Amino acid sequence: MFVSLSSLSVDNLEPWRETFNLSLMISTLAVCVGVYWEKEGNPEAIKREGWLLAVWGIALEILFSVFLWQIDSSISAQQRAEIIRLTTPRNLSPDAVKRVEAKVCPFGSPPFQITSVTFDEILLRNEFSQIIRTCKWNDRVASGADQDSLIASLSGLVGIRFGYSPDHAEQFGPVSKAFADALVAEGINARAEVIPPSVIPTINVIEIQIGQRP
Repeated sequence: MFVSLSSLSVDNLEPWRETFNLSLMISTLAVCVGVYWEKEGNPEAIKREGWLLAVWGIALEILFSVFLWQIDSSISAQQRAEIIRLTTPRNLSPDAVKRVEAKVCPFGSPPFQITSVTFDEILLRNEFSQIIRTCKWNDRVASGADQDSLIASLSGLVGIRFGYSPDHAEQFGPVSKAFADALVAEGINARAEVIPPSVIPTINVIEIQIGQRP
């Protein structure tokens, strides 16, 4: 039971929490009724029933309290892990940078530009710049993309997107996918995808877009 509860998400645990809270209240009420039935002056049969009700109520109180403790512990652990995930900057270790370089540099030096919408992109941009310098990419070549459309396309963007236009899919697709796959292997949410002209009218580079945390 404990193992199955700990494997549930917070949203799935909340109904269990409410159920066990209600069960605990009912158990407490049963104890109170049992104690009342046990009082002097009641028939012996009622006293016996009261004693059994109180004993079972106390046992259930303990059981449901343990379940609630387990649920609260699971919820707290998940919330703590989420806080750590959200407050820890996304970055690559020096060894990870070298591993990414080894997968990306063989593709040559495509033109690119980086845009970002997050507060924690500084470390990541610095590490990207190191990779790009090592691979001798054409640094910060202007894409000519419509800036209003670019900003709109970044709204709600999650993770890192290596985007390129359909006109440059053959040129930029393989290296974008290699870069994204290399980051995924290091635990960073990334993907490569075509950005259609309806989103950004003109794009003639790899648009590296650093978005929000997943």
